[in-house]
Amino acid sequence: MKIITFLSNEQEKIEPPQDIENLIEICTAAALEEEGIDDTAEVSVTLVDNEGIRQLNKEHRDIDRETVDFVPNYDGTTTEPTMTATRSTRITTR
Repeated sequence: MKIITFLSNEQEKIEPPQDIENLIEICTAAALEEEGIDDTAEVSVTLVDNEGIRQLNKEHRDIDRETVDFVPNYDGTTTEPTMTATRSTRITTR
């Protein structure tokens, strides 16, 4: 399996981990394996802040608001996005 990763960082609030592309590839490989797909995959990830996600939502989903909720981190020094684990029932391939 070959995974091609494109990463674009369009925010300045947090520094992504140095190995972010590797982490994305590991997650993509696990998802493809779970779905029984053994083929070349191309993944495009864009990192954005709240205003960026709001603009994307407005442009592509007709939703004029942020759709990621942030909560205080463990010691209250910053906020982090809330995460909900979900299982995809299907991966669309072209």
